[in-house]
Amino acid sequence: MTNTNGTFTFEKDGTSWKLKEDPTFELNQDTVTAKTTTISGIAAASTIDTPDALADYGLDKPTVTLTVTRTDGGSYTLLFGSENTAASVYYMMYQGKEDKVYTVYAVTEQTFEFQESDLAPASDASTSGSAAAVTASSAEAATSAAASAATSAGAETSSSDAAASAAE
Repeated sequence: MTNTNGTFTFEKDGTSWKLKEDPTFELNQDTVTAKTTTISGIAAASTIDTPDALADYGLDKPTVTLTVTRTDGGSYTLLFGSENTAASVYYMMYQGKEDKVYTVYAVTEQTFEFQESDLAPASDASTSGSAAAVTASSAEAATSAAASAATSAGAETSSSDAAASAAE
């Protein structure tokens, strides 16, 4: 994943998430799990079937680029563009599928706007039991209208053992 604060690649190491860019950095497992789980809950608020220029939606220079890689080796990339503040949504599209643009609720995009320090365990929080609860089934293709777009675009939506990885 690439956002305005850098590139973050989450990889599964047994039962724990690791940050590829800094494998010694201790991640808050619950935080990473929540972020990867959000991927499976992405739902389009609306679909723009005949979008104008991608720049009109901020998709020519996305604020977040999120690539999901399934354990079968397949992957897809979601691009998040500008915010439509009047509707409290962001524009999103599948990379390489410029024929449709989706709107997703602002909380979805904001989940992926973080910096490395936001991923650290709280100093008084214990993550000893959280790693066992982490499963590889936390990231899969988008649901709702976005899922149907993934299917029509050739992306699989049954990625029950997927993991999120960084784009670019």
